Amino acid sequence: MINQKGNIVSGKGKKKDQKKLSEEILSFGTSLTIADVESLYKQLKTLLKSEATVVIDAHEISSVDTAALQLLGAFIHEAGSHGIEVRWQEPSAVLRDSVHRLDMVQLLMLEAA
Repeated sequence: MINQKGNIVSGKGKKKDQKKLSEEILSFGTSLTIADVESLYKQLKTLLKSEATVVIDAHEISSVDTAALQLLGAFIHEAGSHGIEVRWQEPSAVLRDSVHRLDMVQLLMLEAA
């Protein structure tokens, strides 16, 4: 799990049987901007290696920019090519509005959230 500070707190079962049952939570504080991209990139690389379902918890986001959303979009695409499920949990209104305004709904798979 990755906490609000971006640190990996725990990993759940990596055995193939448990792969689909395990989840990693990616949560953010109030900001998801270019200032966060370097550390976010490192976290996302780690999540790709874990092979667990990734749950993006973005309920606190009050500031977001295109650079961070593009990185998340690339991650979601790459995760899909590795068979890793990614889903949103409670995306904030600010995040939703930004994604819609930038026409990134499909890229970020936010329509189902």
